[in-house]
Amino acid sequence: MAASRSARSVVPPAVPSPGSAPVAPPSYSPASVAGVAPPVVPPALAAHLRRLVASARKRGQRLRRTSSPLRFAADSQSSPGLVYIVQAGPVLACTCPGWKDWGRCWHAGAALSAVGWLPTDPDDDGAPPAGGAAAPSFHN
Repeated sequence: MAASRSARSVVPPAVPSPGSAPVAPPSYSPASVAGVAPPVVPPALAAHLRRLVASARKRGQRLRRTSSPLRFAADSQSSPGLVYIVQAGPVLACTCPGWKDWGRCWHAGAALSAVGWLPTDPDDDGAPPAGGAAAPSFHN
């Protein structure tokens, strides 16, 4: 019997911590989908999700749309027959172990990208990061 875990969600802090610098608005302005505003995605998470999506696209992994414009299905690569459900908004969430354990997965990044809510990196000049190879663009 598998233990039940709650899905992690990305939500903005209610009040900035004392002494913290104000957070600049994102460099993108995503539109709402089906009347739902996009979730707040911190820059570090957005960068990680972009890398995961690029890697997944290289491997040919894809999401399937469901009847909801903000919900997607993804087949597990490690457990054939298992399907994960991904929600792009109003709260970003996925039923996969990667999201539950680390709060990030390619499924979530691909869902945000599919609805136009994955922030782009304004500082990305296409150069490989120090000590690594450049990740391919995930935009079609």
